[in-house]
Amino acid sequence: MIENRFIPRILILVAGNNGTIGRCSWNLYRAFMNRDDVDVICVGIHRFDGGLKGFDSCEFFSDKYGKQENSITKQVKWLKGIKESYCPDMTISTLYSTNLLNALSGGQDYKVGIFHAPHKQGRSLGLVKYAFSLLQYWFIFPKLDFCSCVSKEAEEDLKSIKTIDRSKIGTIYNVHQVDEILKKADIPLQEEVLPSPYIIYCGRLDANKAPIRAINALSKIKSQLSLVFVGKGDEPFVSELKKQVDDLGMTSRVFFLGEKSNPYPYIKAAKALISCSYSESLPGVIIEALALGVPVVSTNSSRGIWEILLADESYNISLADSYQTKWGVITSNHAFKDKSKEEQDVINLAHGIEQVLTYSRIPESEFLSKVEANTITMQFLSLINHEK
Repeated sequence: MIENRFIPRILILVAGNNGTIGRCSWNLYRAFMNRDDVDVICVGIHRFDGGLKGFDSCEFFSDKYGKQENSITKQVKWLKGIKESYCPDMTISTLYSTNLLNALSGGQDYKVGIFHAPHKQGRSLGLVKYAFSLLQYWFIFPKLDFCSCVSKEAEEDLKSIKTIDRSKIGTIYNVHQVDEILKKADIPLQEEVLPSPYIIYCGRLDANKAPIRAINALSKIKSQLSLVFVGKGDEPFVSELKKQVDDLGMTSRVFFLGEKSNPYPYIKAAKALISCSYSESLPGVIIEALALGVPVVSTNSSRGIWEILLADESYNISLADSYQTKWGVITSNHAFKDKSKEEQDVINLAHGIEQVLTYSRIPESEFLSKVEANTITMQFLSLINHEK
């Protein structure tokens, strides 16, 4: 007699087909697709031109982005129709905006919302938008069956919302395809002859990521070290960065390469990766650098940095100077709350760069096993298995 095996149906709801969260969503979707014990489909809200190719076969609510397409009522109705047709056992929404739709869509499915950052970071959006987001945290997100946080800091922050059952909040990290990262990193560079040695900044160029701190820190280091930027940003902001480089007389040491579809060879060839943000959650680029054996220097922009560098037990929100681990250096970030401390943060960042340059090949990090595809998918599946 052949035993009927329960094959859970997983619906993954993404906000869009591009950006950092888009890549995290694609990694999760692919991780489920690679399992033979689940049935999975992925749908999204906005399909953008030039998005990740993996989403090409997925259904999207709209190929445009405007007020009409932003109608929450229409999006909820659309999602309800998909759920009625597919009958998922679990729906995983991968961003704040899609968590809202997931919670409002009803159905008998087990609803999981992924939260990437502490809700307090929403204060930067302004009082009105932050107040509106709090209403969702208080009255809508409690309708989710589980709130999956990508870092322990985000988990602790979410547990401060009294209306959400603390037993329905936990940490499940983002999936990182380490084998693929290693494979892509071995593709030879063709279009640039890079300076040597150099440190690399890889990510969006914007005010919160604070790439100007990397430039100012480098200016305090008297060596042949160069700085390479891989990433894009709004033209006025990038122009200001380039002007600062000119003003400091550092045009021969700072290079802007723009966005790269495969940044890993550039990271692998670097002496270190630098992250100089004011506020982060669990920066994926730092995990990717560790996978490539590249040490990191990072401002103290979140507890997630300490998680990745396996120093969570030593977490110090008020770090005065720097803290060294086997995989990199964390430096102060007082300017996040007190702009008068910016100069001291930059000095400490420069010192952190000098410290990380003394590192040779770093040891393989145990953290990588926590973001492996099978580990993460099993954690999600255990949620519905527990319900059975």
